[in-house]
Amino acid sequence: MASIPERILKFNNDRRSQLLKYKYKAMRESPFRFYRGTCHLFYEDFPQTSELNKTPHSWLSADLHIENFGTYKGDNRLVYFDINDFDEALLGPVAWDICRLLTSNYLACMPLKFSEADAERLNLQFLREYTKSLKAGKAKTIEDASSEGIIKDFLKSLKHRKLKEVIKEHTEKIDGRRHFVSDSEHIIHTPEVLKTKVKHIMKAWDRKRNKEGTTEVIDTALRIMGTGSLGLERYVVLVKLNKGAEMSLIDIKKANPSAALPYCHVRQPKWESDAKRVIEIQSRMQFTTPALLEDVEYSGESFIIKEMQLPQDKMNVLGLLEKRDDYELLISGMANVTAWSQLRSGGRQGSAIADELIEFGNKTRWQKEVMAYSLHYYKQVVIDYKEYCEAFDDGVFGKGLTSSRE
Repeated sequence: MASIPERILKFNNDRRSQLLKYKYKAMRESPFRFYRGTCHLFYEDFPQTSELNKTPHSWLSADLHIENFGTYKGDNRLVYFDINDFDEALLGPVAWDICRLLTSNYLACMPLKFSEADAERLNLQFLREYTKSLKAGKAKTIEDASSEGIIKDFLKSLKHRKLKEVIKEHTEKIDGRRHFVSDSEHIIHTPEVLKTKVKHIMKAWDRKRNKEGTTEVIDTALRIMGTGSLGLERYVVLVKLNKGAEMSLIDIKKANPSAALPYCHVRQPKWESDAKRVIEIQSRMQFTTPALLEDVEYSGESFIIKEMQLPQDKMNVLGLLEKRDDYELLISGMANVTAWSQLRSGGRQGSAIADELIEFGNKTRWQKEVMAYSLHYYKQVVIDYKEYCEAFDDGVFGKGLTSSRE
């Protein structure tokens, strides 16, 4: 088999080098960040002979880890806590999402200074809450009124953050017009050719909504966000959606095929595009989708458009947690949301119906297998990370790149 650096370079060879350097640098930070950036390795390594491949078919995030949950404003303007990353989403064995999540917990527990035994206990807690929600057979949701602890705090922080404040924070006024300020951390200046491309994408979006000519693009910047998707075109666009309207922020992200697809033997629907796949599965799994969520095709490429979430799309778990009780509440919330998303999306185009998922929740053998595999794979990721670090420090991933830990 090829080396870890070779496999990573091969997977990312079609991404924009201007953004890809941020991904490689981020992956050097920790085994957890490395894991977030290498979803493809998880599926390349997952044993084809595993009994876990025979678990019921469900709509999956396919990149379920503890920082792919978060808060967002739905199209009804209420704030929810849910799974919020569907770039790799597809129909597959339900155990895949669980294995990936439990492995991520082991890795996240390292910088949190939790022991391996603590991580194992938390994973067992996840399985208890997850199967309990499956066996109940009813899909619910977490919103402000039904939340508690750190999840409630996070929901409130988004609810009270003002769009005007965020726009002012990331822009400056020049000759009476707002422009993005590059900070080399969240946004960077966009070449004029890409700004023109974004204007065409926004025009296509207007046409699709039967609102041709209504959106005014004020400025565009390349957006640095996440880890796994870094390198793909992603923009933040300052706009006025209608004449005389207040300024808004729009997120545009290019969609690629799922990293899990080459290793998944479950028959998939024939999607019109990868953006359509992402949005359709997202709408099935989430209680309510984010505002303005839409797919757009332009020049043979597909893009996902949505209202930019504030203050961030993803929950920075490692930056938020201050005590163990917070993390335990968070794990339980993630377990519930995972089960509810599978129940909610069940019975669609080959996904398991609620009765199958309830039966799955009552079985125990698969739980022992996912616990064993997540422990095994967490240790493999730590080894792979060390190999990656050596290659990164030797300049394999680009000259001039240095560790963000330095």
